[in-house]
Amino acid sequence: MNEAKNPYQRGIIALWFMLILLTLPILASAFMVLFKGWDFYTIPLSAILWIIFAMAQLAAIISGRMQASKANEFLNSSRHLVRWTYTPMEWNMILKEKWDEEKDDWKLQLFGMTFIFALVGVVVGILGMIDDTINPIVSTAAGTFVGLVLGAVIALGNHLGALWEYKNSNPQVAIGVNEIFQNNQYFKADKRNWIKKVSMQKENPPKLVFEIHANPLLSKPAEEEWFINIPENLAEEVEKTIPRIQTKKQEDEEEWEEENEELEQQ
Repeated sequence: MNEAKNPYQRGIIALWFMLILLTLPILASAFMVLFKGWDFYTIPLSAILWIIFAMAQLAAIISGRMQASKANEFLNSSRHLVRWTYTPMEWNMILKEKWDEEKDDWKLQLFGMTFIFALVGVVVGILGMIDDTINPIVSTAAGTFVGLVLGAVIALGNHLGALWEYKNSNPQVAIGVNEIFQNNQYFKADKRNWIKKVSMQKENPPKLVFEIHANPLLSKPAEEEWFINIPENLAEEVEKTIPRIQTKKQEDEEEWEEENEELEQQ
């Protein structure tokens, strides 16, 4: 049986690349302190972003492991109403469709960052040229270089993260009364997170659609949809389980939102 893995591993890989990049200004600051007499406080100042990204990565690792542990506990329980594992052919088709949507994202990240920083360089150069302090050609070249480096690091990290996700995907699906597991993603309903609606799209292949309400305490009220492909031989069985899945009506949502507002005010 394939165990659930950290659902945030893709982002963690991208953060590793950012930490490597952010180590460079720390090393440069240390060099200037040791050999050029700069004040020592320049080292911790240059490390602020590194610390922020490191804390984000640590949070993703811990939170992801907790999610994976809960998912594995669900998979090893008898709480699922229906459960299946895609055949290699079915799973390859699902992965290929997802990969085709994401495989070129690195191009947008690379060229987008390069363009933005080059544009900043142009603006800085024009303003500096007015005061006769900065050459616009130099500032544009510097902005382009910085954007190229940042874009390359972000693009490479995200692309390798997507590759990891592709190679370590999980072909299992399990649906419970108030729980969902799909490809390392796990959701369990509670007072702050719940399933609004479940429906079935009878197309080829048929899909199970979950409308999910996100935690309003962590962010603005957010709606999310999960689309789960159903093997054709299980379509009838899956459809029969839909009435047993726990959903919440609008009046329940309004009552819970009032409770959450009271909690926030305490």
